[in-house]
Amino acid sequence: MEDFFADEELEDKEEPYDYGRYPGSMRWATDQVPLQIDMKEYTLNQRGSGEWFIRGSKYDGTNRVATLQMFARAEGEQLMRPIIIFEGTPNSKDPSFRSREGKKFKAERNEYDPDAITLIDGKAWASEPCIQKSMELWLDCLGDERPVWLQLDNYSVQSTPRFKRWGKANDVLLVYPPGGNTDVLAVIDGELGRWMKTRVAAEYNIYFESSRERTNAWTDGTIPARERRILLTKWVGIAWREWKAKPDLIMAFM
Repeated sequence: MEDFFADEELEDKEEPYDYGRYPGSMRWATDQVPLQIDMKEYTLNQRGSGEWFIRGSKYDGTNRVATLQMFARAEGEQLMRPIIIFEGTPNSKDPSFRSREGKKFKAERNEYDPDAITLIDGKAWASEPCIQKSMELWLDCLGDERPVWLQLDNYSVQSTPRFKRWGKANDVLLVYPPGGNTDVLAVIDGELGRWMKTRVAAEYNIYFESSRERTNAWTDGTIPARERRILLTKWVGIAWREWKAKPDLIMAFM
């Protein structure tokens, strides 16, 4: 991968936005959405005549288990699949793989949902290599559809002079909301990311409550990390397919 985060002296010259040049199909947004699960509180569950204690609560968003990198366009088919960043030691050349990609991890990836792309980071964060890989995958998805308009926040690794040069070289106009306003103005941060988190949480809760055995397995921590990762890709895939079926998102970009 070409390193567009390298430290070098680059001209950081802002150009005026020509908003009208970009129809809805050419307006995109990207952002990181933390996927979180909390299992701390004791609660009592009851179904029919049976009841049991579970050492945990349903999904309420306090413990990060992965990061979701999302891309959305204002109009037209949602082409870019969601990217899930899992915790692990990444390959130094490509975060799509682990540093030691043995047969068991290859077999695991074969069970992931086909609509979920996965990357690896030491803390499950959107690190520089993961952001770079995400942008490469997005450009591959776009093909020759340029120029495009991409809204993103001022996260350090995607607001450097080098990153801005990358955008210009690829005919991508980078649009940054004013600092401190991303929760109001950013397309994904404001509403669309919240919708995805809520939908993934719904699938988690359905699974969590599907049987006493599954409930106890989750709360006892006896479900292997491998299975949890597979399930998360399935839940994200379900949410993504509903996302794709939604009407155009043009109003979110206004």
